[in-house]
Amino acid sequence: MGNCWGSIADYPTPSTIAYLNSKIMMEIKNGIGQHFGHLH
Repeated sequence: MGNCWGSIADYPTPSTIAYLNSKIMMEIKNGIGQHFGHLH
């Protein structure tokens, strides 16, 4: 975690949290889709 995460951690506004959650979910979905797409 670098300085880019510092401001986000210091100011955890609802919009920032929602943005991070959606970004993390997209990363998880993309990762699962790439590695386990054949299981679905």
